[in-house]
Amino acid sequence: QLLTLPPEIGALQSLVELRLSHNDLERLPAEIGNLWSMLTLQINHNRLSMLPPEIGDWSSLTELFLASNKMQALPVQLGLLTLLSRLDIDNNAITSPPAEVVARGSSDVVDFMRRICDAKYTGTLNLSGKALKVVNAEVFDIDGLQALNLNDNMITTLPDSFQKMTLLTEMNLANNQLSTLPPSLACCKFLRKLVISGNRMVSLPAEIGALVRLEQLDYKQQVPLLSPPETILERGTE
Repeated sequence: QLLTLPPEIGALQSLVELRLSHNDLERLPAEIGNLWSMLTLQINHNRLSMLPPEIGDWSSLTELFLASNKMQALPVQLGLLTLLSRLDIDNNAITSPPAEVVARGSSDVVDFMRRICDAKYTGTLNLSGKALKVVNAEVFDIDGLQALNLNDNMITTLPDSFQKMTLLTEMNLANNQLSTLPPSLACCKFLRKLVISGNRMVSLPAEIGALVRLEQLDYKQQVPLLSPPETILERGTE
């Protein structure tokens, strides 16, 4: 029963398959990222709570078996594993990515994570049409994000976590199930375009009043708005 994996394993750079199932491993050393030729990793039935981000260096990986560990989140670096065709994460308490993404299989998981990875460089994150019910914390930790598209999902609430999104200029939340917006939206001082149409709001959140640079607001809801009055809405974002 292995309790730890020595960092020297990183020297086995020609290794293509590693079987570590049914041990008591709680973590993997960062040096494991040096196994660039890895095709298959079997590490079921251990005590892992996370994977090192260096796993994103395994560009040839096709199979990853992580069932029956203690993982709650997968690293966004999985988005770099474009050849991954089989991912087994059964019997974990995974909340990130969301269950609705995991249920659609490894290709959707990789695509979801890749979009988050790419957003760190492009400043744009598009998670529209993913059937999302929740938005994970990783989204709100992307430095320098300028455009966020979460439209055409099933999101009922957004976390009050917009404090770091000070550079956001565009956000599309159309066609979800939102009844309000979080107070921290007021931190998005550079927001110029906000699309919230097709939700379930009966009144526009007061936080919109703090968005002094807002130029475009699309607000038509599934039900008529009670506040502000239509006469005010007709005057636009002023």
